[in-house]
Amino acid sequence: PAGAVRWFNVRVVGIGDERGRDAGLLVVLRDVTERRQLVETIRTLSLTDELTGLLNRRGFTTLAEQQLRTSIRTRNRLWLLFADLNGLKNINDRLGHEAGDRALGEIAQILRTGTFREADLVARLGGDEFAILATEISPTDEDKIVQRVDDAVRRANEAPGREFALSLSAGVATFDPEQPQTFDELIAAADRRMYQAK
Repeated sequence: PAGAVRWFNVRVVGIGDERGRDAGLLVVLRDVTERRQLVETIRTLSLTDELTGLLNRRGFTTLAEQQLRTSIRTRNRLWLLFADLNGLKNINDRLGHEAGDRALGEIAQILRTGTFREADLVARLGGDEFAILATEISPTDEDKIVQRVDDAVRRANEAPGREFALSLSAGVATFDPEQPQTFDELIAAADRRMYQAK
């Protein structure tokens, strides 16, 4: 389409005459737009959960580890929320896997829009597990993270005509750049807090 970005490989070859003198340059352009688009599609699929459109475990881990390194440099704290969708097996058993997929999609929508900022990393790690790395929360809001999620889930459950209720269990761990943890340690801490809250 008009105005679409195209990608080319460029090769420049020197041309000589029969006596070996420079006669000019030959520029060879090869359109690699389709290949570049395919590579980008594959990259996106490798980092994104197909069902929800959120980051998958690989994408989340890759970007979260970068954020932790940045946090150490900038001395800004981060907060990791780890959450389980409660009752997914029951929804699947009673209403079928399509209903379970809808429940996962609704939770993804709640977490992605209105609950966290665009700069925050939101992921479905697999099954019924979700994680959010919040990068722009003030220390005074730390205790309010789980409450904000709970409020958003409650509002979704108040919609008329629901076929199932949504419920999340969540725990929050803080990444302190003055006493840094590994990404795995941070996930484990948030997971422990989630189980304590159940």
